[in-house]
Amino acid sequence: MTRDKVIGIGALLLAGLGFLVLSTSQEGRGAGRPPSTSIDLPAIGAPSDINKISITNGEKGEVVLEKVASPGGADTSADAGPSEVWMVTKPVRALANQVSTKDLVSNLQDLKVDSEVHLTLDDTVRKDKQLDPAHAVHVVAWKGSDKKVDENFGKSGPAGQLVVLGSKPNQVWAAKGYSSYLYTKDVKDFRDKEILKFEDNSVARVTIVNAHGTFSFTKGDKWAATLSKKRSRSSMKRSSRTCFVPGSLSQQTTSRRQVGGRCWVR
Repeated sequence: MTRDKVIGIGALLLAGLGFLVLSTSQEGRGAGRPPSTSIDLPAIGAPSDINKISITNGEKGEVVLEKVASPGGADTSADAGPSEVWMVTKPVRALANQVSTKDLVSNLQDLKVDSEVHLTLDDTVRKDKQLDPAHAVHVVAWKGSDKKVDENFGKSGPAGQLVVLGSKPNQVWAAKGYSSYLYTKDVKDFRDKEILKFEDNSVARVTIVNAHGTFSFTKGDKWAATLSKKRSRSSMKRSSRTCFVPGSLSQQTTSRRQVGGRCWVR
């Protein structure tokens, strides 16, 4: 074997050895590295055809909205759906504000999970992040008997609105699109506030009775108001009143004493 051939074979062996060392080094640097994985983000938006919504704002109690047949057989709003309106059915039964309820349904449709939040949900963390029953906003929505949404919303932060799903109670997610004012209103703000619709031209008198007395408003050329203050029990016992005298068709104003709710003349 000539000297040139020996040199050539040696060069090939060195090149192969170098490639083997390089490959081994790269494999070593990759050892122990966790494989990259993509997390499937859950869908939290509601469909557009939900017909019942329950909102429990911590310890403030539950408000339930339901879509029912319109009492008048026609829509009260062009967007309310054919012959259907939204009603507040808990804690009272009253016509709901159709516009704000439509906004609520629209907001539920737009909710999306942006990322997972790595938290260990013990009692202390739940309270701190307002995901405990005393502070969380618990939203449940149905289409008929089919539950479409079951979510607990907590604090809002840079990542988004913290949310825990009923189906994944130990995982926390950051949601986008949540408008808290639509869910945390007082009961009265879910109701239709235009309930006193009447033709004032046909009204001649209005009377309001409350703890302070009786307010009377009478319509003439102008509206006139009078107030009859509510008297205390002690002042009523010392006062005179108009009583029917037994055996007489006339009325007499006399001092009296009250026994068993009856008026006695003396």
